[in-house]
Amino acid sequence: MIIFAFYVAPGNWRDKAIRFVTGDRESHVEYLTVPVVKTANATVAASKRDGSRVRAEIIHWKPDHWEFVQVPVKAAPVHRRIISEVGRPYDTWGALTYWAPFGGGRRDAWFCSELMAHAMSLPEPHRYTPGSFRRALMLLGGVERIIDIPKFTPRLEDTK
Repeated sequence: MIIFAFYVAPGNWRDKAIRFVTGDRESHVEYLTVPVVKTANATVAASKRDGSRVRAEIIHWKPDHWEFVQVPVKAAPVHRRIISEVGRPYDTWGALTYWAPFGGGRRDAWFCSELMAHAMSLPEPHRYTPGSFRRALMLLGGVERIIDIPKFTPRLEDTK
């Protein structure tokens, strides 16, 4: 079993542009490295805002910013495919031309939903937006998870 997190908060101008072009609520997708949603999780994604690369990161979830989809598949092959791409560049051209007949961008780079579709072995991963990837997961038996994430309260020593 694996879990993907979809960014649905208003976000910045890039999030707004992605939503405008795709017509979807989702503007980004993250892969959780463990199949349990905690207050914070290690994730992997291709991210323009985090160094324009595929990166691993700890995300402290804001419940109104993220929605989760749990998918009943074997985690190991998906995990291996995603982890093997960490450090690769972000595929800006691919993200901008996903809709075009010549789309596909760079072979050595990824945008977020393209990486996730590749990891899930979906055909033509460069055609997926965060929203269309989420819909594909639902067709594969994905279940939307409403997760009650405890509010993050920093410890006193974390505030110094």
